[in-house]
Amino acid sequence: MAEVREDVVQRLDGPRRLMVEDVVRRLHVFPRPNPGKTTEGKLVADLDPDTIVDIFWDEFLAFQKKNKPFDNEGR
Repeated sequence: MAEVREDVVQRLDGPRRLMVEDVVRRLHVFPRPNPGKTTEGKLVADLDPDTIVDIFWDEFLAFQKKNKPFDNEGR
């Protein structure tokens, strides 16, 4: 929804970005590391936290801009 996307743009300031990054880091560490793989086939659990955060922001930007794989509203 366009309204939600715009709201995120307006509210995602520095402190909130840091809070999001903290949550992303916590979601990918022991005791329940992410069992998934990257698009390159690497295990997410083997990546360093900064790389995981970078991947998150890349995917977030693709979602915000409706780029692949978020470009099909039917999914």
